[in-house]
Amino acid sequence: MPKEQTMETFLTTIGLYVLPALALFALLVFIHELGHYLAARYHGVGVKTFAIGMGPRLGTLKRDQNGTQWKLAALPLGGYVELLGGPGDKDCADVEGKPLSAAGTGARISILAAGPIANILLAGLLFMLFIATADIARSPSEIAAVEPGSPAAEAGLHQGDRILAVNGRDVRWMDQVLNEAFAGLDREIALIVERDGRPIDVTLHPDRLTANVLGRDTEAGYTGIQAAPRVPVRFTPAQMLAETADMFVSQTRMTVQAVKDVVTGHRGVESLMSIVGITHVTGEMIQLGGLTALVYFAGTISLALAVMNLLPLPVLDGGQIVIAAGEKLVGRRVPEKAHTWMARICMGLLIALTVYLAHKDLTVIGLTAAGAGVAIALTIGSVVLMTPSWRAGLLTHLRPGQT
Repeated sequence: MPKEQTMETFLTTIGLYVLPALALFALLVFIHELGHYLAARYHGVGVKTFAIGMGPRLGTLKRDQNGTQWKLAALPLGGYVELLGGPGDKDCADVEGKPLSAAGTGARISILAAGPIANILLAGLLFMLFIATADIARSPSEIAAVEPGSPAAEAGLHQGDRILAVNGRDVRWMDQVLNEAFAGLDREIALIVERDGRPIDVTLHPDRLTANVLGRDTEAGYTGIQAAPRVPVRFTPAQMLAETADMFVSQTRMTVQAVKDVVTGHRGVESLMSIVGITHVTGEMIQLGGLTALVYFAGTISLALAVMNLLPLPVLDGGQIVIAAGEKLVGRRVPEKAHTWMARICMGLLIALTVYLAHKDLTVIGLTAAGAGVAIALTIGSVVLMTPSWRAGLLTHLRPGQT
């Protein structure tokens, strides 16, 4: 390949894949940490540092009127809010507020939960923006055809049946049914179907299959229901709110179920995406649907980030919430040394999982232009993350007093 074409391909990859993904990561991290920061300020807890990014520091602003130091690093792949109550507080007399250790258990849990809650609120806003701006088309809930020998045929579904509800939730579009089946691996689905003017109960047992979604093999539930052609849909303001709520609930259920499936072994760990995979899918979404599709994808990632952060692992917000509640229950604080080592072990496991998933995603992507660009970004990121300044920051981050 000529050098000029190679450079053009590289720049295209950076523009379509890497830069949009970095902007997405920066937004999600900022909103998450802003949630922690605002909750801490609300409860009167001092904030020493608000940092976005990892690696070499790009800039440090002067301390604000509350004594908080605002920092920006090279890679917006993480961040943290450092609160009073951790090591070195004797040097932070200029920070306004009380230490986290002086806050009640309710306040500590509120501060810890505020980050995921901020991402949940962001997801809702992004879903609303998507519905307000996208040209949305949906399939009616009437079955267009049933494939012979499929789970739908075995359940007794017929062409012309209109699905009224799935798993206790009212249905307006066939998309809602297929999304439920897509996420429900090895699980039966309870349907209420209208046939000849009367409702009947149907139990559907989707088969497991591997579907190709944006170039990735994804395990999904297969029903054999063929939907009618999609038709454009326009929403009134009230319908827009209802549609946003439905999309939010549906995506939350799918995300929680996917995480549960991984934990229980219904799905393999390889079904998760690394930063590499998210970067690749970000670029694919932009090429398929432009910024509108990216808004929807950002909402799903924000929601996934909230769910993942609420898992009860010591290095995550959910684990810190469990520890805080446990300390309140037994009336004793976890020793700082034990707290730090639990977090380090957990972080080590998460890093190992991240490396595995990144390798898997690069293998899936292949040596395409996108894969090459992502590989370069990952290599640079790996070097940056191993710099002494970041390692020191990580050790600080794994102590009490940060979130």
